[in-house]
Amino acid sequence: MNPLLALAFSASLLVGLFMFLSAGVPVLGLVAWISLISAGAYFTAGGGVPGLVKPLAAGTLGILLTVVALFVVGMLGGGLVPLVLVVAALAFSIVLASGIPLFSYVPASFMAASAYVGAGGKPEVAAYVVLSWAAGLVLAWGIDNLSKTMAPRVIADT
Repeated sequence: MNPLLALAFSASLLVGLFMFLSAGVPVLGLVAWISLISAGAYFTAGGGVPGLVKPLAAGTLGILLTVVALFVVGMLGGGLVPLVLVVAALAFSIVLASGIPLFSYVPASFMAASAYVGAGGKPEVAAYVVLSWAAGLVLAWGIDNLSKTMAPRVIADT
């Protein structure tokens, strides 16, 4: 089977199952759109174990730093000036943390931080955002591996 067709088929199958699970079992607290964003982070990080580990670590860090940043904005009374200054410091912190190899996948940090804000930006949703972020990475890992079992291996000429 063509590798692209195998990837498309496995994505449609597993994303459909994931949507059924996330919408059909709301007690799990999965936010499907966040999971699909993190699935993209898996593939842009190159897939495999690094595609799981780096986006998970960097994304979780981005979420936790954003929880703290929004708390600080609230402590400063809100408003445009505190928001601008604290979010600038957040961006600085995310990029600076990329000097640590585990947190080096900066796009995942920003995507996950944005997902947290998009999910309401309240501390009580942070755990669901992290869970949904992790679930999306596992979903992408499943898509990747299922597609590889359906497509023949391409052996490069040496």
